[in-house]
This record gives sequence, C-alpha cells and structure tokens, in this order.
Amino acid sequence: MLRFLNKLKLGIPCDAPTRKLEVELSTKCTAECADCPRTRALSGENKESDWDVGFLDADAILNFLKDQSDIKEVHFCGGYGDAIYHPQLHEICSRIHNEIPYTQINIETNGSHRSVEWWKKLGTVLDPQLDCVTFSVDGLEDTNHLYRVGTKWPTILEGMTTIRESFSGMIRWKWIVFKHNQHQVTKGFLFSKKLKIDTFLLINSGRHYEGSEPTIPFTQLEESIARAKNQSAMFAP
Repeated sequence: MLRFLNKLKLGIPCDAPTRKLEVELSTKCTAECADCPRTRALSGENKESDWDVGFLDADAILNFLKDQSDIKEVHFCGGYGDAIYHPQLHEICSRIHNEIPYTQINIETNGSHRSVEWWKKLGTVLDPQLDCVTFSVDGLEDTNHLYRVGTKWPTILEGMTTIRESFSGMIRWKWIVFKHNQHQVTKGFLFSKKLKIDTFLLINSGRHYEGSEPTIPFTQLEESIARAKNQSAMFAP
C-alpha cells in the first residue's frame, strides 16, 4: 500500500517489531529503462498526468520518520525516480543519523551521472555499521545501457570505485538477467570482486521487453556464479 506525502510516495511499512519504510525521494532520473513507469509516462503510454512532481521535502521525510519511532530501516528507491538525483540526499542521510539514531539507510540507484566528489561526500554521511548502497547495473560497459538507456558507464564505474574508497559499509551490485547480458553474468561477478563490492545479486525478473527474455535457465546462471565463488575462495589470500 502506498500513501502520498507532498505528492511523493512513502510506502506504508508492515506491522512488525522493526519496520521498514520504502521512500521514493524523487521523480527525477537520467535513465529511460524500457519497462519503467517513468519511461512509459514520458512516452504517453502511462496516462497518469501528475507523476512528475520533483523532490520530497527533507523536513517532510524527517518529520514523518520521527512520528514513526518504530521504523528502523529506510529504503530509498523508486519507480519513477532515483534517490541520488535528489539535491538534498546528503543532508537527508546526515539528518537521519543525527536526529534518529540507529536508523539504517539503504540506497538503491543506477549509479550514473554523479561526480567523484559527490560520491566521496555520500560516503562520509553514511554509517558503515548500518547502511547499504545497491547499484542496479544490468550488465557491463557494452550491455548495461541496452536496458538502462541513458546511463553512462564511466560515471557508474567512478561511483562504484569512489564509494568503496570512502565507505566501508555494505555495497551491493544487483543485476537483472536479460538475453543481452546473460553471457556476462560470471564476468560481472568476478568484476564485482575486483571492485571490492560485497554482494553480487542475480535477479530473475519479469521486467523484460520484447526479445529480451533470457534463453539460459536462471538456475544454470546461479550455478555458474556459485562455481566462480568457490574458485575465488580457493585462491583468496
């Protein structure tokens, strides 16, 4: 279930001792992914007319979190936008940790178009004991842009490298399998290890467009990752 706060979506967390809140901070994004509601809205396929509402106000999200004292995990992701394009993201993360201690922040992003200095600053405001950054990157230099249209590989690589240098907490790479990237899965995993990324997540998603459905069974791809992990462990110092 969703509610709107300042016309931007806040997920209503489920009833649980420790609740998680999913927040769409922004409707801004540099990508035009084929199966994204934002892309469909831009093309006119999605007839929702009031979707492009900008950025969630920093005070609004902080006040909401303070009113929901049992929320201990905040997940910044989005259907229409990407959290890293919110101009106050650094401030929001810093204020959450200063004003609502012990709250975990998870940021999920395409990782594109931000500067080295921007990533360095993000690394300083996140808590390495609590927080996590997930890069949703579906391929390598020659394939990621085929689904995540408009993203720029050099800036993604800079982001992954810089946040790793400035942030010792959890970093994940989430890879949706398509026909055009299925042959690179093992190479992607090995590259993630080279970048010192903690977790490589292979995603079997229904988010496909015509002709993009994988032809290799997902279990076979998982097995190839498992073999690569075992080999990496064997040669680890």
